[in-house]
Amino acid sequence: MAAVILLSKHGWLVGDKDLWTEDLSEDNIIDLRLSALSYASMETTGVYKGWVETKLKESMPSCRKTLEKLVVRIARMENHPLGPKFVHDILTCFSDVASRDLIFLVLTISQRIKKKFGRDMVGI
Repeated sequence: MAAVILLSKHGWLVGDKDLWTEDLSEDNIIDLRLSALSYASMETTGVYKGWVETKLKESMPSCRKTLEKLVVRIARMENHPLGPKFVHDILTCFSDVASRDLIFLVLTISQRIKKKFGRDMVGI
């Protein structure tokens, strides 16, 4: 709840200005940010469209988490700046389905390789 109050009263998300970055893991910070955005006013959340777009395009797991923790929760709110229409616009900006899916697939495989071997496999 503190994350929602912080966003509503001060316009800051957890992680902004190094808030709680020493106390929480990156995954926890992202979860708190997405949850706070799902409870904040539409006016407040619109500022974070760029960050949310990045999370949607980052990888398939990141996209799923963003959909689950943010978009599904606000889906029924008409004209919400981070709602289903926003996701639709992002996904349709790709030239075709194959190019969109390739980004998610390659990023996911690359992340698994990095996790397993401790380094990127770029150029191989």
